[in-house]
Amino acid sequence: MKLIHKIAFVSIFVITISTVDIAVAQDQDFEKSPAGALLRSMVLPGWGQYYVDQTNWSRGKIHLLTDVALIGTYLGIQVNTHQLESNRNSFALSHAGIDLRQHNRNIRIYVGDFDSLDDFNDFQERTRNWNLIIDASEGIHWSWNNESLRNEFTSLNSRIDQQKQQLPALLTLMLVNRVIAGIHAYTQAMNYGFSNISLTVTQPLYPSSFQANLRVTF
Repeated sequence: MKLIHKIAFVSIFVITISTVDIAVAQDQDFEKSPAGALLRSMVLPGWGQYYVDQTNWSRGKIHLLTDVALIGTYLGIQVNTHQLESNRNSFALSHAGIDLRQHNRNIRIYVGDFDSLDDFNDFQERTRNWNLIIDASEGIHWSWNNESLRNEFTSLNSRIDQQKQQLPALLTLMLVNRVIAGIHAYTQAMNYGFSNISLTVTQPLYPSSFQANLRVTF
């Protein structure tokens, strides 16, 4: 969640500076600011293309819809993960007698791997991992009613871990989508001015007669 907050802060900052005229001719009809287009696309993919040409921003719509889909997927996974964590904690409290909200990930792994605290400590003694032995006075104690319940708890843990592993990949895709949209909008803005500049060359056919006009549009 801290990363989401950082992204939101950067977005607000970029929105603020993007409202400043960063090019002298930015507000003229025949020229658009490449930097302005880039910044807008970094904040909201597709905004840069819309800024450059409101009548033809099909590429921007693709980036915008991609971003909406990625954000929706990210939030959906977050909500589902929180629900699974709540179900897992309630399950452990009901069937193993331990409140996992007070403990870290290592304890959750131990609870899923061993039927009870006694089994866990016995294993650490046999393998001479003295530093891992948990003292009952630390307030950590669990005992599963049966092995099938413990296996179900382990399955819940695995599902939660798998979903959490997808979140960084989704954030990376959001960033990549913004970079690609920004580069395209920047290039589109660079070419926009040239596409609206024309050159007229006038050459008389005869010294005192008609003239032939050649108009070249870039």
